[in-house]
Amino acid sequence: AEEWGRFALGMLVLAPFRVILITLVTIVCTALLMLSVIGQDLTKPLPDYVVATQRVVAVNMNRIICKCFGIYNVKIVGRRALPSEAKMMVVAPHSTMLDAVVIASVGGGPGVAKGELERTPLLGAAMRAVQTLFVHRDDKNSRQKVAAMIKERISRKSSWNKQMSLFPEGTCTNRTSLIAFRRGAFEPGEPVQPVCLTWEYDSFDPAWTGGSPNRLRIALRSLAQWRQDVTVTFLPVYEPSEEERRTPELFTQNVRELMASHLGVPCTDFSYTDMFLAKACAKARMQPAFALPFTFASLEAETADLGVTKEQLSDISKKLLRRFGKAPGMKPEARLSQTQFEAIAARSAKVAGVPEPLAWEAVADQAV
Repeated sequence: AEEWGRFALGMLVLAPFRVILITLVTIVCTALLMLSVIGQDLTKPLPDYVVATQRVVAVNMNRIICKCFGIYNVKIVGRRALPSEAKMMVVAPHSTMLDAVVIASVGGGPGVAKGELERTPLLGAAMRAVQTLFVHRDDKNSRQKVAAMIKERISRKSSWNKQMSLFPEGTCTNRTSLIAFRRGAFEPGEPVQPVCLTWEYDSFDPAWTGGSPNRLRIALRSLAQWRQDVTVTFLPVYEPSEEERRTPELFTQNVRELMASHLGVPCTDFSYTDMFLAKACAKARMQPAFALPFTFASLEAETADLGVTKEQLSDISKKLLRRFGKAPGMKPEARLSQTQFEAIAARSAKVAGVPEPLAWEAVADQAV
């Protein structure tokens, strides 16, 4: 009752003023960012004076937005590396919609965002001006293009003079562990600076994960918060060894273990793909714990000799889940019968071009 009373008071007293301030600041700062790149080619490195101007505008805009969500002081531990030391910051854990705002408020550079955000009023214009990279799902080559641009931007030999900030988990988590990192920030084999986020809150956890309130409710609760604190810890620059440069998987894993050790949390095999499969379960009205008693990483290992790409395997898994949920008489916690399984496995294998479908005997004894 006390918490709901504080929320109601915050909605009446704080939220209206904060929404107005966020809107005004965003309009003014977006206009300044757009003015800073007039006549500039955004596909090439910007002049130093433009980069410096953008940093001042972006830092102050995001500091004000942080305060509007009750983050009055972002505690900084350690030192942010110079672009000459590391052009890539890898940030974890990624748990809230405000993580990017917090990182930008302490000088973090642009990163990678989904293509839909590019068309968002104000936000899209601001992100384009600071040279954010966008992944477009309707373009099959978009990820490869973005990966190539990341490699170009963070190379020591490159003339790009702006740091990038990436959240290698690729999705929001509840901070109890670090899920598998995506390799985009590590494949170039360049130095990275690990950055850890620690949230402290009174009664409302702003984490946006499966099962949590939707984005609008989280935003409203955050706008009504009287105070929440965040600590940004800049760890020393991680210089990859020759072996890590040759093996991005090793580089990725070692950085993740370093960050997990600092945070005092374990690493888990769960990944960005597992999150999407869990969403497919939810849409089919199934409980992920029953329908997915394994991680996507273990599935990849089991099917490594079939010559199926990660994207194909993910697509097959989603199709299986949809058919699983639609099977006659299927309950949320039920399993496929052998007949159902063999029919679905054969059809999925045909779609993926796999010579032999997964055999019933290979999975029938697996407990859920």
